Amino acid sequence: MLSAKADVPWGGDLKQDVYPIVVNPFRRQPVDMAFENQEASPRIRLELSANVYQPGETVEGKLVLLEAGNMRAVRLQLFLLEQAAGQGKVMGTTSGSSVENMQMGETLEWPRDNLLAAREVSFRIPLSLQTPCSYAGKYSSIEWYLCATLDIPHHGDIHLDASFAVAMRTIPVPVL
Repeated sequence: MLSAKADVPWGGDLKQDVYPIVVNPFRRQPVDMAFENQEASPRIRLELSANVYQPGETVEGKLVLLEAGNMRAVRLQLFLLEQAAGQGKVMGTTSGSSVENMQMGETLEWPRDNLLAAREVSFRIPLSLQTPCSYAGKYSSIEWYLCATLDIPHHGDIHLDASFAVAMRTIPVPVL
C-alpha cells in the first residue's frame, strides 16, 4: 500500500491510499517441474517447462498417462488464485479477507482413447500480459496453477494441481 497524507491548515486533511500490483523479481533460474497424483490408478504425470514464467509467456508442458484405470478423460485448466486480507473492497463490498479462484482461458480435454493411443500429449497455454485483480486490500497474494482433473465415471474426480510463479526473472535496468 502507498499512502499519501497532506496537512491542510484550517481545513480537512487529505489522505489517499493506493494499492499497486507488485511483481516480485526472481533471480533464480527457472527449472523443469513434474507433478504426479498419488492414487495407484488412474495415474498421470504433469510436466511443466519451468517454475517461473513472465507475463505474456507460454506455459509449455506434457501430460503423461502412467496408468489409465477407469478414467474417462483428463481436463487441464489454468487458474489464478487471489488471496487477500486487510481492509479493502471486493466487488464493491467492504471485507476483511477474500479468496477468489478465477478460471483463465479455455479448458483442454483429452478422452481416454486418445491418451491410451498417444501415452503422452504436449500442450501450450499462453499467459495473459495482465493479471485480473478484483481486490484492493492491504495484504494480498496471487498464485497461478494448472489443474489436471481425471474424470472418473460413477466416482469422485481426481485433481492434480501444478503451481508456478508468474513474475519478472530479473530486475529491469532503469532507463536514464
